[in-house]
Amino acid sequence: SALSAMLGMIRFLLFAALIYAVHSKCPTGFDSLRDGECHKEIHEAVKENPQNAVSNTKIECKAYGAGAVIIRNQQDQDYWVSLAQESRKKGIDYGNILLGLECSKLKAQWQWGDGSAITFKPAANALGIAQQCDNSDDPWAYRCMWTVDPGTGNWNQQLSFNKGTREQLFHLQFASITAWTSIASCRRSSGEGRDH
Repeated sequence: SALSAMLGMIRFLLFAALIYAVHSKCPTGFDSLRDGECHKEIHEAVKENPQNAVSNTKIECKAYGAGAVIIRNQQDQDYWVSLAQESRKKGIDYGNILLGLECSKLKAQWQWGDGSAITFKPAANALGIAQQCDNSDDPWAYRCMWTVDPGTGNWNQQLSFNKGTREQLFHLQFASITAWTSIASCRRSSGEGRDH
């Protein structure tokens, strides 16, 4: 009786472990992260067309059933800063991680790519995320993107604009850092979306 109960418990634990393993598996090309999240770096979304890096990242991530990086609390902030620092140590560009912030067409305010409001920003943030943004479709307009800086943990705004055939990118705090040194990342829950 005690032996059969123990065997039943072992079967139950093996079954639970199997269910967990199946549901926590990340799709091909994604790395398993924390709390059932998966991560994939997609450098080309930034490098090929930096003035549209945010929209390109959103499109590419969506193809994987994922979304660009969203930071909702200090735990998320600490996690993405540590990932940016690891990338920088490995020599992967500068290590900045592109955030999934975009300009709301209706409100001309920054919001997350999934349409949700910004409810957290790092205490050390040097720039005002509450500022208005350019929500026009003007091809001459400034296009901004936000990145996590691995050195400071700040969310830094990078600015790009087109003037004729000349493309210029400026970092609002450090002129030597451009969007080409940013890392676009997709994040998703392990059980969602399609497997590619």
